[in-house]
Amino acid sequence: MRRSAVLAVVVVVSVGSLAGAVAAQSGQSGYGGEPSLDVLAPSPTVPPGERASLRLQVTNDGEVTTGVPPARGAVTTARSVELEADADGTPLTVRSGRQAIGSVTESRPGSATLAVEVPDGVEPGTYQLDVELSYSYTDRVFTFFEQTNERTETVTRTVDVVVEEGPRFEARTVETDVGVGGSGTATVAVTNVGTEPADDVTVTVESGSRQVTVGGASSARAAVGRLGAGETATTRYDVEAADGATVRAFPASATVAYDDADGLAGAEGNLSLALTPRPEASVAVDDVASSLRVSEEGRLEVTVRNDGPTALSNAVVRLRPPSSNVEVLEPETAVGDLAAGESTTVDFDVEVADAARAGSRQFTLETEYEDDGTRSVDPVRFGVEVQESRDAFAVETRDATVTAGGGARVVLSVTNQRDERVTDVSAKLFASSPLSAADDEAYVAALDSGETVAVPFRVSAGGDALAKAYPVAVDFQYVDADGETRLSESYRRPVTVTAGDGGLLSVVPLGALAVVALLLPAAALFRRR
Repeated sequence: MRRSAVLAVVVVVSVGSLAGAVAAQSGQSGYGGEPSLDVLAPSPTVPPGERASLRLQVTNDGEVTTGVPPARGAVTTARSVELEADADGTPLTVRSGRQAIGSVTESRPGSATLAVEVPDGVEPGTYQLDVELSYSYTDRVFTFFEQTNERTETVTRTVDVVVEEGPRFEARTVETDVGVGGSGTATVAVTNVGTEPADDVTVTVESGSRQVTVGGASSARAAVGRLGAGETATTRYDVEAADGATVRAFPASATVAYDDADGLAGAEGNLSLALTPRPEASVAVDDVASSLRVSEEGRLEVTVRNDGPTALSNAVVRLRPPSSNVEVLEPETAVGDLAAGESTTVDFDVEVADAARAGSRQFTLETEYEDDGTRSVDPVRFGVEVQESRDAFAVETRDATVTAGGGARVVLSVTNQRDERVTDVSAKLFASSPLSAADDEAYVAALDSGETVAVPFRVSAGGDALAKAYPVAVDFQYVDADGETRLSESYRRPVTVTAGDGGLLSVVPLGALAVVALLLPAAALFRRR
């Protein structure tokens, strides 16, 4: 019995010792904690009238609540952190949705960027955004049992956003008068849309293309001075557009540097501009009128129209012929200033050689004008119809009959077929045996285009002429409308010879008549004796 009592005491003591050991082990092998997240904006200032990028930082000031963890991050790290902000109750608008930023530890903050729209005209001041943070973490670790307790949490924090006071600027291109391949000026307007004036304002314009340069380089700067709130100033820059540049808007930007009301220097850059060269000047040819003929000098009249887009100053047009068989006597004509859309008529004297062919021929009109030097317009080609050659005069015969052995008045009907008046017309008649012309010249003081005049000559026919038509030739020397003396071609026309009236003279040869004439005095003397 005594042995049983001793065994019972031993068992009780052993069980009590084991229970105490288990309790001690349980208390010393577990630990716990939790993260504590907050949100701040390192640069909370946003300008009104823009969509601003607002960078947020998420910090973690975690806490160990139980035990001593081997590393604090085991129970203080916020995992799978997601962030979402809204601007309800403010005039601002958050355009960013929910963002995942990963894990946030006590030593490594997380970050996110919000797109915040600030309407134009918003009152400067401080506005609050609500930021919702969702995350998971380990709040308890049981090392003895090798188990953890996981939790998820959603908290809401606020962050201040400041709509700034002070100068703020907008820029726009007012005008660009430079043409492709030329130089000119660009006018840029800068407006202070902020709430405070700016001093010592300078505006730097920079081109974003090699085809358009500003101030002979990639950028140029102009001083404005003081610019009050709501005021606008214009600045002008020398601009050049390269040859062959396309007519489109080339990107450019403006940077405004200034001093604010406290004398602190500030700058606002990347203000978008566009530099658009105007199209090259162009002309068109309308209403082509031509009197050109092969072997003649004629007139070519055209209407030159300035198709714009700008005026042509001190313009000169030059006509190029289609070939060496066509000569423009005075190819260059000054037309002076020609506004966009305005037209003027010019004419040229053109001589077409005998070797030229009739038909459509292509002439070229070149135009030059003054615009910071002499500039050329693309040539304009146009067709002109060259007519077949024609005689200067139409010559017909009237009363062109001569009796053999006699003479008669031969009348030629002469018509001026040229398109102009001619003067000092001298006609010369040429006759060959058996015809002769003792009176072979005639003169007409003037002959209008299409006018007809009768020109008489005295023509004789030899007695031995046969009864038939014989040719005579006539040509004309005359003075044209330009005062040049010209000689026409030779015109051959018929003159008809008819037989005599009959009798002895018509049948006896002339030699026999001569013998009879010599014998008549002797016969008379013989009879008298």
